[in-house]
Amino acid sequence: MLALKNTQTKFQTILISLAFLTGCNQVFYQPMEEIVALPSQFGVAWIPVRIPVSGNQTLGAWWMKAARPAKAVVLQLHGNAQNRSTHMNFVAWLTQHDCDVVVVDYRGYGDSDGSPSRAATVEDAVAAIRWTRDNPGTSNLPLVVIGQSLGGAVAVTALAQKSSDGAARGLILDSAFSSYREMARAKLAGVWLSWPLQWPMSFLVSDELSPRDHAAKVTIPVLDFHSKGDPVVPYALGRELFDSLGAKNKKWIAVEPASHTGAFGVEDDMYREAALEFIRDLSREVRADQ
Repeated sequence: MLALKNTQTKFQTILISLAFLTGCNQVFYQPMEEIVALPSQFGVAWIPVRIPVSGNQTLGAWWMKAARPAKAVVLQLHGNAQNRSTHMNFVAWLTQHDCDVVVVDYRGYGDSDGSPSRAATVEDAVAAIRWTRDNPGTSNLPLVVIGQSLGGAVAVTALAQKSSDGAARGLILDSAFSSYREMARAKLAGVWLSWPLQWPMSFLVSDELSPRDHAAKVTIPVLDFHSKGDPVVPYALGRELFDSLGAKNKKWIAVEPASHTGAFGVEDDMYREAALEFIRDLSREVRADQ
């Protein structure tokens, strides 16, 4: 009877692990089509944008206008769930501080065409970076990319591509991770039934386009936020990504209390102020160079 029980437990472990890995894409990409809010509900002026990508597809985006003449433009690359309408609140406040803000959805999110994939998210990020750089209304402004969670991983790999070279003046990361495979391993380790299989099973998850393999090429200034008690992305994976970045001008800020993408969640706190000072410094450098 005990032998049968042990066999059933092992079988259940395998089933749970296989279910996780079969749905791995669903773990990294959890899009929502419904747009649940608009920038105007935050009192922000905005312009709807369609950004072209390959396959005759386009991405849905909003160009949110600064309340006063803009001194910088911020591009948000959001996390893996929902869409830009639920993530814009992390960055909409920047429009009150002399920043235009562009929020964009990856393929398959919101009203963007297509379906998400790892390669597609990087291509989408590159397209959004280039659109923001080339848009006549923002091309004269220093571009700062904000990548949160999955968006941070995507941002690093996208900024390392030659097609993005020189487009952005700075990068802000919040709760980003270094490796897709390591993230899968961390999730397997978090379930007691799959814990014994975390190493062998995680190798079935591709590490292609993981940011740690491209981070050395990112040499623009970086400001990186991560909570030691992050319940989603392990602190160690965020720190590994930070240490891998090629930037000489980079700063790490440990966020308290425990949160995931919580750096900008509280109005007028020290983390928002740190982000503003980072953007202001870059803006001053650009004006000094002109």
